[in-house]
Amino acid sequence: MMKKIKVVGITALMVALFSAGSVIAADQKGMSGMEGQKGMSGMSGMEGQKGMSGMSGMEGQKGMSGMSGMQGQKGMSGMEGMSGMEGQKAKKHKKAKKSDQQGMSGMSGMSGMEGQKGMSGMSGMEGQKGMSGMSGMSGMEGKKK
Repeated sequence: MMKKIKVVGITALMVALFSAGSVIAADQKGMSGMEGQKGMSGMSGMEGQKGMSGMSGMEGQKGMSGMSGMQGQKGMSGMEGMSGMEGQKAKKHKKAKKSDQQGMSGMSGMSGMEGQKGMSGMSGMEGQKGMSGMSGMSGMEGKKK
């Protein structure tokens, strides 16, 4: 009887250790300190975010989070930068350079944003869907046409 209890106890202990090990490994996938993020991962300390999450300290934002301090924006955040870059295509090259800088300044000041759909511009973004245009990249797009 004693041997049986010991074997069962050891087996249960090993199962517990292995399952705990697999849970730890699953938690450490991606960035450290993140649990259960869907879509974009990249900010530390955020848990359970769905869709796009932008600024640090915000949890559970749906849709697009754009400017700092704004939560749960629907539609397009950062239209200034986008409309600026669309305007560049139609203008002449010199004017395109000027509006190129305006578009970039419209997008800057959003540093540390991750996972915006459509127009997202800042470095340090992971897992973006759609056009992730870094400010340098979108600047080059404006200069091409």
